[in-house]
Amino acid sequence: MASTEQKPLADPIADKRRVASAIARAKAKDARLRLMKERNENYLAEHRDEPQAYEELPGDLGGSAAE
Repeated sequence: MASTEQKPLADPIADKRRVASAIARAKAKDARLRLMKERNENYLAEHRDEPQAYEELPGDLGGSAAE
């Protein structure tokens, strides 16, 4: 048998606040990711022309580890 009781209506103000909060968190996360990407691209651009550190090591330190 179907129940005659109705579910209480959701609070539209609280729903709007949750949505606004989720949007704000998403925007902040997007900004952080964009900043990280920009920093990474700048770092890679700065270090692109530098020789590799392991190529500069003398003798056995720069050799292969196949021994």
